[in-house]
Amino acid sequence: MAHEIGDAAYKLADKKLDDPNAIDAIFEAAEIVGRKQLQPQIFSAIRSERYRSILRKIAREPLEFSFERAEAIRNLTKDEVRVFDNFLRRMTEVGVIQRDPDGGPGAYRFCNRLHYTYIWMVSGRD
Repeated sequence: MAHEIGDAAYKLADKKLDDPNAIDAIFEAAEIVGRKQLQPQIFSAIRSERYRSILRKIAREPLEFSFERAEAIRNLTKDEVRVFDNFLRRMTEVGVIQRDPDGGPGAYRFCNRLHYTYIWMVSGRD
């Protein structure tokens, strides 16, 4: 990831690396790493468009690496609510999310912040 950030920063900066360029470089690097490593792992394992839609909805808030089941359900369609428990099971199996014991019953968190960042970036484009 650090290598990709460095490459992206070098490509994005004309002569000077400032805060906006650095932030853009981080997002560019997350996009590259996500496309290469995470997209095949996550999105290939999840073929259901409903599951993909749920995943994008729970990753909409920036820097919210955890979520509560009850809160997530409020933002879902009836069809998505019907498959949500299966979605949670599948996401746990592929290592995207895990139960969050610190958050109490019904709390989950993303296993990897890079997973979350990539999903959040992809969801913002929809």
